[in-house]
Amino acid sequence: AIDASGNASGATPYEVSFVVTDKNGFVLQSVYPNPSSDKFYFKFLLAGPTLPDDFQLTLYSYTGSVIRSFGSELLKILHVGTNEISLSTSEATNTLPDGIYLFRITTSIGGRQFVKSGKLMIVGSNR
Repeated sequence: AIDASGNASGATPYEVSFVVTDKNGFVLQSVYPNPSSDKFYFKFLLAGPTLPDDFQLTLYSYTGSVIRSFGSELLKILHVGTNEISLSTSEATNTLPDGIYLFRITTSIGGRQFVKSGKLMIVGSNR
């Protein structure tokens, strides 16, 4: 087959796959860019029929001190499907220096607790 411009279709048929589920789930898909100089994006998937009852994104120093925490104020923007939350490393009152930081996302959906954690690296911030 060809399209209106004369481009031939590929040898491999085009496929779309998806899963429909009635089970609640949370999958952290990516944190990007990492490393970054000013902003990180957390992309995750919420699955199932129920929205989160609780959500917490906490940023820690490498020694374990809490740097920033975001919680229930994020619940109003979450939806079943792919979500994205941004985290800025600079604020008017608290700019983070270059270094390695830890994050933890904790969410409760339909009585199930999901926890994901990882590292973030801030580089080239020129502060």
